[in-house]
Amino acid sequence: MNLAVLISNAFGYASIVCWIVVLAPQIYLNYKRKSCDGVSLAFYLMWSLGDVFNLAGATMEGLIFTAILLPLYYIFTDCIVLWQFYIYRNNHVCAHDEERSPLFDSSNSRQQQQQQQQQSTCNCTSGSKS
Repeated sequence: MNLAVLISNAFGYASIVCWIVVLAPQIYLNYKRKSCDGVSLAFYLMWSLGDVFNLAGATMEGLIFTAILLPLYYIFTDCIVLWQFYIYRNNHVCAHDEERSPLFDSSNSRQQQQQQQQQSTCNCTSGSKS
């Protein structure tokens, strides 16, 4: 194997590692909140369609393994997010619950902030989004 192929493969795998983390925080946040509020279903449907076309094109052109692996991974994560849309479809979070305390507040400990959030109540209606 020549040096150019080795470098190309290394860049391909590095790209996959970078792209893997892109959707992981969103998937985790959806799971943690048990809601997909703030995430566009139309966006994910179009993104998923693009990933399917990407995989089809990469396969038809016989591209290198990393160029096929990335759309496969994305289709897998797309399915996870779309599944979250389905299972959390009736769950809605109150945006103001997450915004009660500043992001960087050195005066309160994380535990105190969590206790404050648990004590507060949400007056949001579950069927409406703004």
